[in-house]
Amino acid sequence: RENEQYLSPFLDELSIYSQSAVGKELIDLARLVDIVPASIEDKIIARFIPGSTLTLPMNLDFPLHIPVGHWKIPLPAHFTLINITLSDLDDFKTLHPARFLSGNFTWGGDLALRELPVTLRGKMVVLGKEVSFDATAQLAAPSLHFELIAAFNRTKLCEVWGSVMDSSPSCLLWPMMVQPEEDISGLNVTSLRVNVSDFTFNLTVSGLGSFLNDELGKQLTSIVNKNKANIIAMLPSLDARMAGVATSGILETLPKLQSQCHPSVLQPDTIVGGSQLDVLNVSRVCLSNNAAFVLKWSYFNCPSLFETDETPGFDVDQSKCMDVSSAMSTSSVEEGDPIRARAHAVAGIHKLVDPALRYVPNSNAASFECSGTTLAYHCDLVSVVPVDPNVLPRASKICVINHAGFVMEFSAENTRTGGQKATGRYPIDQTQCIEPVSVDGTREGDQFKMHVHAILGKRQDTTRDILYANNNLTATFECRGTTLDYSCKLLGA
Repeated sequence: RENEQYLSPFLDELSIYSQSAVGKELIDLARLVDIVPASIEDKIIARFIPGSTLTLPMNLDFPLHIPVGHWKIPLPAHFTLINITLSDLDDFKTLHPARFLSGNFTWGGDLALRELPVTLRGKMVVLGKEVSFDATAQLAAPSLHFELIAAFNRTKLCEVWGSVMDSSPSCLLWPMMVQPEEDISGLNVTSLRVNVSDFTFNLTVSGLGSFLNDELGKQLTSIVNKNKANIIAMLPSLDARMAGVATSGILETLPKLQSQCHPSVLQPDTIVGGSQLDVLNVSRVCLSNNAAFVLKWSYFNCPSLFETDETPGFDVDQSKCMDVSSAMSTSSVEEGDPIRARAHAVAGIHKLVDPALRYVPNSNAASFECSGTTLAYHCDLVSVVPVDPNVLPRASKICVINHAGFVMEFSAENTRTGGQKATGRYPIDQTQCIEPVSVDGTREGDQFKMHVHAILGKRQDTTRDILYANNNLTATFECRGTTLDYSCKLLGA
C-alpha cells in the first residue's frame, strides 16, 4: 500500500502480520470474532479522546449559497468553519471488528453509534462586523468507517502478547512503533469517514446584538434546513482532515501512554499459580498435556522470528521438554533474547504460551500445563525451578500433579521444626498445592520434604526437597506409575 511507504526504513524492526506468529494469530482472531466487546474500544478511545469527545480544527471557508428571496440581513458570500466537536464517541450501538485489509499493516472496520452529538463553531462578517455562530446537532443513524495502519515492533509485541498486553490500554499500545522525534507513528489513521441519514440542530448567533442575532439565526436556520441533503453529502469529504487530526492526537498521546507500561513494570503482572512473578530467565521449557487432544509445541524467537521444529505429538498425561540450546543453534538465539513456547493442538489451533520468557543459559526450567479442547485451550505456567540438580529450588508454593494410576495425597514437612501440612486425597489429572508459610514456625530458607502416599499403595518422598522463599514462585512435581511402583519428579528437572 502506498500509504505504508513511510514505514519502509523500519521494516526490519516491525512485525509483518503475514510473517509473524503473533501477527497470524491476531489476524485469525479478527476473522473468528464477530463482535469485539465495546468495553475494549471504550478504554482505547477514552485514552486518546478524553471524555470521548474529539474536536477537529477546520478553519475552512465554505461558500454560502443563498436562495433567491428577500432577506432582512444581507448575508456574506462565504463563512469560516472554525472547528467541529464530536461527542459520545464511546456510545457504540454496533461494532464490526477491525479486519486485516491488505499490505503489511492496514486494518479497517465500521461502527454504528447510538447517537452522535456534534457542535460546530464558525464565523462570518455581516454588516461589517465579525459574527460568531454555534450550532449543536444530533445526527441520526450515524456510522463511522475507519482504516488505520497498526505497525508493532516485533520484539516488543512478542514480549507482551497475551495477558500483559490485555491488562490495560497502555500495555496494549506499548509495542506500537513510534518515533516522536521524527513525527512517525506506527498507529496512523488513514481514513475516518462519518455518514448520517438526517440531523436536527439548534443554532445561536452572537456579535450583532440581541435582535439582529435572532434574525440572522433564523435566516441561517432556514438555509441549513433547505440544504440538509448537500450538508449530509459533504460529510465524507472531510475524511482526510478528520483522519489527519486523529493521527496528530495519536502521535502526541502514544508516547505518554507507552511510558506507563515499561517492561520494568510489566514483569510483576506475570502470574504463576495465582501469584505475581518477576521476569523469567529460562534455558529449558516443558509442556504437560492435560487436554483432550494430541499436543505438539515449538520455540519461537521474538527478535529473529526463528521458529524451531515442533516436538512429536504427545497424548494426555504426557510431557515434553526441550532445552533452548538444543532446539536452537547459537546463530538463531542469543543470551537475553525473549522467546515464546508455541503450542499446537493437533487438528486445532496454534497458541503462543503466556508469558514470554528470556533465554539465559543454565538458568531455570519453566513448565506449563495445557488443558481444554482443540479450539479452546490454555497453557498455564505451573513451575519454575533451577535446571542444576544440585541446587534446591526456592519457592513459596509446592504443587504435585497426579499423572499416576491411583488416588493420592501428599504432605510437606519442615525439616527444621517437624511441622507438616497435608492435602486431601485427589485422583488422576488433578493437582493439589501447599504453601510452606502455612506451616507453623516456618522461616525464610527452611527446607521442606514432600511425602507422597498412593492410596492402597506405598509411601515415598519426592525426588528433591524445596527451600521456602517468599518469591511468588511455584515448584511443581509430577507423579507417574502404579501404587507400588511410582516416582514424583520435579517438572523440568
